[in-house]
Amino acid sequence: MGVLVVIGGVASAVWMGLLAVSGASLDPKIYRSPRRRLFAAMAGIFLASALLYGYPALLGGAPTAAWSGLMILSLVSLVPRRSTVEGDSPPDPRPFDERDHVLSRMHLAAGSPEEEDYYRRRPDRRGEDETLRSLPAMGDPATPAYHPGAALEVDSLFAVVRRIGVLPSASPGAADRTPAWVRARAEEVARGLGAVAVGVSSLRPGDLYSHAADRRGDYGEEIVTDHTRAIVFAVEMDADRVEMAPSLQATVESASGYLRAAGIGSAVAEVVARAGGDARLHRSGDYQIVLPPLAARAGLGEIGMMGLLVTESWGPRIRLGAVTTDIPLAPDSPGSFGLAEFCRRCGKCALNCPGRAIARAPGRSRGTEKWEVDGDACYAFWRRVGSDCGLCLRVCPYGRAEWPLRNLWRRAVRRRPSLVPLCLAYDDLLYARRPRPLLPGRGSGTFPDG
Repeated sequence: MGVLVVIGGVASAVWMGLLAVSGASLDPKIYRSPRRRLFAAMAGIFLASALLYGYPALLGGAPTAAWSGLMILSLVSLVPRRSTVEGDSPPDPRPFDERDHVLSRMHLAAGSPEEEDYYRRRPDRRGEDETLRSLPAMGDPATPAYHPGAALEVDSLFAVVRRIGVLPSASPGAADRTPAWVRARAEEVARGLGAVAVGVSSLRPGDLYSHAADRRGDYGEEIVTDHTRAIVFAVEMDADRVEMAPSLQATVESASGYLRAAGIGSAVAEVVARAGGDARLHRSGDYQIVLPPLAARAGLGEIGMMGLLVTESWGPRIRLGAVTTDIPLAPDSPGSFGLAEFCRRCGKCALNCPGRAIARAPGRSRGTEKWEVDGDACYAFWRRVGSDCGLCLRVCPYGRAEWPLRNLWRRAVRRRPSLVPLCLAYDDLLYARRPRPLLPGRGSGTFPDG
């Protein structure tokens, strides 16, 4: 038993170190409660160690052995059992009409030919859309999330995004480069500019919108392309800013992510064009493709319950960008780190969704089974609160950033699925099952009714 006690003492020292470093990695102004809980856990282990090693006769050998065994087992649980496995490629969904997207409908000008055309085809949507338009706009001073500085920043960042062209300025260069060489250059540029993940996926008909909306001046046009590949990449959103959701300050980080993705994509498109290929950037406000399933097939992550791409390292706390091309780049394979089962057990995004837009059970959409998200309900809350919300990003356990304990948490979830309930309990204990929203002047933490 002496050896067991010694090993348990070493394990307890390791855990105290992990708890101390993880607590110190969190901003005390934003993560006050999680820091306190981490440091309290560290103090608890220290006191238990002091008692067990200082007064073994008082507590007896059995409690000492039990405590030592618990410390050892907690570390042994992280020993690999199941690594990331290659996932199945999902079936090709039916194309989605961009004109049906809620943001596209909200951009229809009253009395315009586009508005008349849309509601002639979809008269069932007119009443609901008129109700949505009657709500305050995002960044409206009358909304709970309003902040004058953040509102200015959001408008400015998206204005810059809209000025970034989707086609390269360079004419296609000589087609004398191999696809592998082109991919290496594109990935090098993307990562050098700040992309945290890059992958390539084959482009399928269901990845394209069927028809364009009016935000590019091409309303109603059928979307066709000769491109066969998509270079997909992700930029990380700052965890501290996301933790401020649903405040407008969190929307600033969202807009910043879209801008960084657009800039990276513009550079990647230029590289591909100068290497001899045809290229097109897809950015916020000018997508021809549906990005999350493409990113999943490119191996960047999996689609979570909230309908967004969830990465293993950053959770949904990312923004995606893509460049499509006709160069036959070698596609990556989708991978799985067990997110589907984790989401079924977790459900924190659905529980905390103030718009009740996230369903707990998968359904069928565009001919495939997937987690269902009510985009109209989500957008309605955006209008009521005055920001793009982001609570689902904030509460997702995969998006938390205390280091290094969260890395061990992800490792445990992936390699030992049986530990998922324990890992969820840890996340709930540290951050609460239903954290209070942060809105200026709303100390009660309640949401606007709707």
